[in-house]
Amino acid sequence: MLKVKKIIVGLFLVLFFSALFITLSYADENAAEYYLKASNLLSDISQDSLKNMDNVIRNSWKEDNQELKELLVKNQEAIEEFKKATQIPYCDFSFGKPIVKNISSDAPQHVNDFRVAKIIILEGKLYEKQGQIDLALGNYFSVLRFIAHLGQQKDFILISKIAEIILEKLACDSLLEYVKSVKLTIPGYKQLFDTLISFQKRKVGLGNAFEEEKEFRKNSIRLFETIAQKKGKYNENFYQIFYKEYDKLEDEFIGYMITAFKENDPEFYEAKIKQLESDKIEEEARLSFKVEPFASSSNFADWLGSWERINSPSLAAKSCFLTGVPTYSKVITRYYNSISRLNILIVVTAIKLYELTNDNTIGSLEELIPAYFKKIPEDPFDNFKPLKFEKKNTGFVVYSFGPNKLDDYAGLKIDEEAKDLAKIKGDIVFQSF
Repeated sequence: MLKVKKIIVGLFLVLFFSALFITLSYADENAAEYYLKASNLLSDISQDSLKNMDNVIRNSWKEDNQELKELLVKNQEAIEEFKKATQIPYCDFSFGKPIVKNISSDAPQHVNDFRVAKIIILEGKLYEKQGQIDLALGNYFSVLRFIAHLGQQKDFILISKIAEIILEKLACDSLLEYVKSVKLTIPGYKQLFDTLISFQKRKVGLGNAFEEEKEFRKNSIRLFETIAQKKGKYNENFYQIFYKEYDKLEDEFIGYMITAFKENDPEFYEAKIKQLESDKIEEEARLSFKVEPFASSSNFADWLGSWERINSPSLAAKSCFLTGVPTYSKVITRYYNSISRLNILIVVTAIKLYELTNDNTIGSLEELIPAYFKKIPEDPFDNFKPLKFEKKNTGFVVYSFGPNKLDDYAGLKIDEEAKDLAKIKGDIVFQSF
């Protein structure tokens, strides 16, 4: 008995120190180094190949498509480096360098990172076609970990967020097709469900990205001061009042944007922008004065000088703010579009796991409480109410209202007047049949 205990203790110590060694070996590593290697190893991809690849990712691998198979072989080293990166917890695409937050900064582009991630999804689709479902799932998990790394970034947050949002939609759509076409075991569904819940918990909203963008824009506008000084057209008093008015607008409108994001109401922000445009036009009409927007940083001093001549720093600030105001509204819609898909994927995986575990079909989503959820995952396009569920004779449907925020009944409700099925229109839908 004592000998057995010693063996167990010995095995425990081996496992403990092995895990500790792995953790420590990654402790000082930055996943971004491996992503950079992967990007540098990526071969050139023609526009035709990119289109072909997008088609397979959307519609699965239906043909032999030798060209894409050769592309996968050619990029195996890039794929392997990328997958190594996803195993490392820490990721900083700025590589610890101090960042000056203005338009002169070199921001990470993520173009090649994005392409390698898509190639890994493509490879996953091929694994599915070949019946290697575990390898396919491993590829999709690698892409989810990359998306999580994008979400970790503390600098150039919005750039990373946009890449994250686009790629998350692709990954979720691929996993939804995977769950629909592949039959997993209970442990398989459990692994997928736990991975998705963990991924969801690490997600960060857009608030920090908008706050950083405000800092970028405030700092960037001050770069023009140096040009004005060189041209001898710098009036310190006027510029300081102008900056004060401009900063007030940035603070005010980022506040509106964060509210619009929290409530998924981009129209609220757009209405505020339109009101500011209207106020500016009225002020210009009252003063009988109008200046065309400045075309570049080189003519900014002349442009601001025109406003200085009528002593209107406030109106100059409004005009300047409106000249470069970003279209954040589209980012909000895309963000919640990807969130809807993730929530649908999580619910569908929970249903599959429930039905396999209980050897029975599900009648409503409430049956998933409390074993899987404290509350049903929400639909951000339906005022954050629970996702919709419909049980059918042949299976089930889970859906979100989608960006138009209208219930189109997932194309399943009979329209009595048309005597036909209503169109899906804007709904984001998963059908198990």
